[in-house]
Amino acid sequence: MIKNLRNIAFILCCLGSLTASAQKKDKAEKASSEAIIKEKQAFFLATKEKLTGTAEKALQAFAYVTELNPENDAAWFEIARLYAEKGQALAAKTAIEKALDISPKNYYYQSIAADIYLTQGDAKKAIKIFEAILEEQPGKLDMYLTLARIYEQTGDEKKAKSTYEKAKKNTGAVYEIASQKLQNYLQDQDYDRAAKECADLIEEYPDYAEFRELLGDIYLMKQDAGKALEVYSKILVNNPENSQVQLKQSRVYLFMGKLDEGFALSEKAFTDPELDIDAKMEFLLVLYDLSKRNKNLNDRAYPLINALISAHPTNAKGYSIAGDYYNRDAKFKDAIAVYKQALNYAPNKVLIWQQVVELQAQLGLWDSLAVDASKAIELYPNDAGFYMFKGIALSNLKAYDKAITTLKNGLDLVIDNRSMEENFYFYLASAYEDNKDFNNCDKYFEKALKLNPNNPVLVNNYAYSLAQRGENLDKALDLAKKANQLVPLQASFLDTKGYVLYKLKNYQEASEVLKVALDAGGEKSGEVLDHYGDALFKLGKTTEALEYWKKAKELGVENPFIDEKINTATLVE
Repeated sequence: MIKNLRNIAFILCCLGSLTASAQKKDKAEKASSEAIIKEKQAFFLATKEKLTGTAEKALQAFAYVTELNPENDAAWFEIARLYAEKGQALAAKTAIEKALDISPKNYYYQSIAADIYLTQGDAKKAIKIFEAILEEQPGKLDMYLTLARIYEQTGDEKKAKSTYEKAKKNTGAVYEIASQKLQNYLQDQDYDRAAKECADLIEEYPDYAEFRELLGDIYLMKQDAGKALEVYSKILVNNPENSQVQLKQSRVYLFMGKLDEGFALSEKAFTDPELDIDAKMEFLLVLYDLSKRNKNLNDRAYPLINALISAHPTNAKGYSIAGDYYNRDAKFKDAIAVYKQALNYAPNKVLIWQQVVELQAQLGLWDSLAVDASKAIELYPNDAGFYMFKGIALSNLKAYDKAITTLKNGLDLVIDNRSMEENFYFYLASAYEDNKDFNNCDKYFEKALKLNPNNPVLVNNYAYSLAQRGENLDKALDLAKKANQLVPLQASFLDTKGYVLYKLKNYQEASEVLKVALDAGGEKSGEVLDHYGDALFKLGKTTEALEYWKKAKELGVENPFIDEKINTATLVE
């Protein structure tokens, strides 16, 4: 009986122990389950941060996942990728190696690791990884091609060749492998091997016409015009209407100096609307450079441009390159006309708008400039440059208040561009000067000078502005002297200095400086001639003064008193 009681007690004790053990186990499983859920939630939030947030926040979020579970290889992988994207190769290497320690045969981890090693210049480690991948997955063509390329770049031609052979054997992708080798040789500018590879491809794939054309291109890159011509000629025998090859062969003829043969072929190719316009544009760009050295080519270029426009009448590119040719050849009005035609078909080409307004400003086409700069502002409301051109146009149209408003609006858009800010100050000073608001005129001249005290045009114009008003003449003289130090023997700068001396009533020195200005090219300026005549008159040399006033009038000097001075032989100011 006692024995039985003891047995029962033992059983009860065991049951109690089992119950306690089960309770502990349940708690442990619950804690483990909560940790797993927390880790998964953290990984989800980190992934979300990567997709919608910044790289820094994503890195912090994935780092938190690794704090929860240092064995989370996926988190280490994501950290490695983020560091790699940021260009932090060392941190990326540390993270990907931790991922590989946890999951050494993961293909994606291995691939990223190899890329990181290559970024660091560690070709040996990259090779080791690629070889490991290919041992497990021998059908990976991209891995073979990458590995072979590494061998080529590290000078191990034997292993590169062996890798290509393994790739052929294990993938059967003969065409892709040969094409990749060819690309590699071209990238390395190894044209001899590229030509050999291309010839092998032609032999293996005789129906692939693009390889024959490419062989001609390789010879052209190699500057072997004779062989290039031979290849292209054979293609045209079988396909005489191949405009693309016609165009390439015409380039060869041009390089060989056979202009008639070259242009005969190119004109034929340019009339083909099916030939891609970019091939024609490339030809015209080559011709553009050649015609800089050989002006005889200019007359041959324009018929090609016209043919291109006829074949592609709604494509802006033809009009645009026509504008480039006209602009280079100083046919500025023609350039503006075709650039504006280009804008009819590609109104959002900001570079063409810039060409239009710059040429209009250069030619002084103020009405057109005001209109077109306004159109450009509608398309590009944050481009300060167009406000500047519109402001210049309005100033020249004597709409000074509008010019000032426009220039101030443009100035508000200038960020971290001292040169453009200086230009805006300069044109605002000029607009205020023309509007007779001299306080603001001087204010903006001073702002511009603060940014660039050694801009000779700015310094000279400020000096001349003060001289015209007869204000602060000592400062005007200092500025005029500085402009002439910055750019010696410049007629307009010498004229300013002479004019300031004249206003200071130093007539003798003024006449001497103005005479130097005339000798420096000022004899073609009515203003310089007029100023010199005034200085001579003040020195009592009336006859000579009259002579120079007449010359000034002949050159169209803008002085409302010039006729009265000549008719009365008297200085009128």
